[in-house]
Amino acid sequence: MIRERGNPALHCLDRYAGIPAVAVLSGTKRKRPFPSRIENIGLLKTAGIGDTVLLSGVVSDLPRAFPDASMIMFCGHDNIEIAGMIEGVSHVVKVPVRNLGQGWKAVRSNPVDVLLDFGQWSRTEALLARFSRAKFTIGFRTRGQHRHYGHDLAVEHSSQVHEMENYRQLVRVLGVEAVSHPALRAPEMAQPLAREYAVLHLWPGGIRSEPKHWPVGNWLRLAEDLARWGLDLVLTGGPPDRARNEELMTAVGPKIRHRVRNVAGVSLAETCAILARARLLVSVNTGVMHIGGARR
Repeated sequence: MIRERGNPALHCLDRYAGIPAVAVLSGTKRKRPFPSRIENIGLLKTAGIGDTVLLSGVVSDLPRAFPDASMIMFCGHDNIEIAGMIEGVSHVVKVPVRNLGQGWKAVRSNPVDVLLDFGQWSRTEALLARFSRAKFTIGFRTRGQHRHYGHDLAVEHSSQVHEMENYRQLVRVLGVEAVSHPALRAPEMAQPLAREYAVLHLWPGGIRSEPKHWPVGNWLRLAEDLARWGLDLVLTGGPPDRARNEELMTAVGPKIRHRVRNVAGVSLAETCAILARARLLVSVNTGVMHIGGARR
């Protein structure tokens, strides 16, 4: 299966075909008035696991402003599992973004009063929003991306703030007090780990992931320190990361090797269950943070 996230060919197609398509197809569209009544809110985010996790924070803020509205999440293959774990989402619709015809059909299958397009640069998502059956669409105006022309209301996307704050700005135009932190409904672990453990996520994803990689020697020193503190180690990642995790496991000291577990390639639901009960999560993308779980 072709990767949707971090795929250079798809990025190129999205930019050089997507920009003129958005401009031309949105050129004749008239801006519409904001709906007088909101019963259904659509949330469009077709890629990005981390971004979808961040999105869960603003989803939990929306019901306070719209207590009777249903939340419909339009997502892609990469993030559909995470979307199903977001509290407050009434219905999840899978949008096949590599087939625009099928994608438009999917996004039009559930008419909404307001559609929030959380794509920061993708013209594909902007086109999906443009041809949805939403009465009103809101999306980002991102510098240099030329994706906002078809939206009824565009919100400035800033590279100077955390992405969570950009998402909050998008929903604040609806009068929402956006303050909540991301949270997911983590499933139960099929086989709970016996000891307290730290989770290490070694390999950042995306098209420019290489500069984010932390030297392996640093990971090894950290692993030994965490083991001395009495923690077992769990190494996460996608299926391509499993072999790299195995290489690191062979390099750790023999005294702690039996306390290191490689779970790269398991489902996102299983990964979330592991994260929810971790003592620490260590990631190049997020730094170190405590996870609220059974061992907190």
